Amino acid sequence: MSELRIPRVMYLGGFSHTPPSKWVRQGCLVLDDDAVTLDRVQDKQMRNFPDLELCRTRAIATIEVTSEQAAKSRVGPALAFGVLGLAAKATMDRTTIIVYLKSGEAGYLVINKESAASVLGLITPWAREKGIALGAPQVQPIESAAPNLISDELIKLAQLKESGVLSEQEFLTLKTKLIEDHTR
Repeated sequence: MSELRIPRVMYLGGFSHTPPSKWVRQGCLVLDDDAVTLDRVQDKQMRNFPDLELCRTRAIATIEVTSEQAAKSRVGPALAFGVLGLAAKATMDRTTIIVYLKSGEAGYLVINKESAASVLGLITPWAREKGIALGAPQVQPIESAAPNLISDELIKLAQLKESGVLSEQEFLTLKTKLIEDHTR
């Protein structure tokens, strides 16, 4: 499987190199050996746009696929079919695909009327072939960039006192406690 095509995909944004648009762009999501592209792109006004390269395949760290039930209006079916229209399904599947890049960026795509299971069924063989992980990215614990310096804490306390949030007595009490805790 070298190319995968998924129709009716909306690109919501996220990748810094894609041109900004006030309109959601919709097209056919094409995943191949080289790139992930949205082709036959249109906006809500049905205007055509050039194909939109979302990212290079080798830049993908992981792909997450989630699903939700989205409420849909029952007004149309009720008007068209009367009481029987009210029995129409009031929700629809909405699947979100989040493409996480090795650079830390993420692009967001949505497919209406498709379950996450069916989308995963399509994407899984392609992702395995490319060595791309599926699921939410693994989050590494972040070490504090700088130790919590007592001077920073004292400055914050002084600012709170100066702005009137702390009284002089509260400031002195908290300052003493901070110094005592730091020297232990």
